[in-house]
Parts: sequence; structure tokens; C-alpha cells
Amino acid sequence: MPQVENFSDKIKQFGYANAGTLMIKKVLEKLGIFKHTYLVYKKKCNAATISSITLPEGYHLKKLALSDFSAATHFLFRDSKLELFKKQLENPAYHSYGIFKGDELAAYIWISYSNIELPNPFNEGFYLPLEPNEGYQFDSFCHPTHRRKGLNAYLVHYGEKELINNKKDYAVSIIRRENKASRGSWEKVGFKEDRKVMCTLWWGKKKICIANFNTV
Repeated sequence: MPQVENFSDKIKQFGYANAGTLMIKKVLEKLGIFKHTYLVYKKKCNAATISSITLPEGYHLKKLALSDFSAATHFLFRDSKLELFKKQLENPAYHSYGIFKGDELAAYIWISYSNIELPNPFNEGFYLPLEPNEGYQFDSFCHPTHRRKGLNAYLVHYGEKELINNKKDYAVSIIRRENKASRGSWEKVGFKEDRKVMCTLWWGKKKICIANFNTV
């Protein structure tokens, strides 16, 4: 997530009911103890959906290059984030698409045909394999000044079209369980909980469990 959001934004994103849990987990993380539950969301791709929605006037979509992210100074990307983007763009299994208003990047999304990567710090040396008919949509983000315009929904549906073009039947994404805002956004465009991933990290000792919901 870009640095453009502060802690109060995160409280709104995760819900005030989870504020206490967030603060406790923050304290534990400083001690090297991480414990998070993530939900893998899944949806049957539908190419017809993208033809039924349009971008607001003045916005346009294009495939992204590293220069697009570097120029998006209003996102306040860390150097480490830009380095990650560079690595992903050099991998043919990764693609990114963005929506612009004029020359300004407003929102973006990534697609991977490789695997489902767990968020930091669980991502090192571990990933969830994709089924042959799945594509992974991730790191979808809209700048706060461009929200409530349907940009994320457009990107998700456009991503479905790209997945179908690459002979994939399902789109999947992974979301932290407490992130109510993000879960609501994905559910709004038709995603459903498919499986649960429980992760713990105690002073460098990692444990990951997966439970299937099989709701799709």
C-alpha cells in the first residue's frame, strides 16, 4: 500500500471495531510476533461485465510501465516498492493496468499468472499456488482524491477480461480478514470467500495453515 494513507485512514479501512485489535497487533509486531488471517476471494470471470460499465469523463486506461509508477509522486511510493514493481514488470507472468485522469495516475491493479503471494512478512519463501484456470488480481489501489468514481470496479472487471483472454476461468485475490473496506469492494464486484489462510510468525518461525471454504 502506498504511503499516501495514514493510520486514521487504516482505521476507516479496517473498521472502528477492529481499532483495538490493530493497535495490539502493531505492538506485537514490534516484538517480532505476527499473527494474521487472510481470505482468498474468488470469482468466475465474465467478459461481458466490462462492456456494461464506462469510465468517468476525462479518465482513460492503459497498461503500465515502471515510468508510470515513478512519475506518480502523489502516491508517495517508497524506493523498495518501486524496486518490487520493477522486478514484477520484468517477469512476463505479471502485468499492471492503470487509470489516468490526464497524465495523473488515479488507480492501478496488478495481475499475476504465477502464484498468490502472501503479504509481508509471510511472503518470503512461501506462496499459494494458483490452479491452472486461475489468475491472481492484487495490489488494487485508488488514490483518495479519485475514489467513489467506480475506478476500482472498472479495473477488476477489465482484469477479468484479460484473464479470459489468457484462457483463465477464475479471478482470485487475497485480503486480510479485518480489512472490511477492501472485502466489501471485492464482494461488491462479485467475489466470494473461497479459502482461509492463517499465518503466524514468532521470532522468525513461520507457520501457515489453509482452510477451504469451497463457496465457489
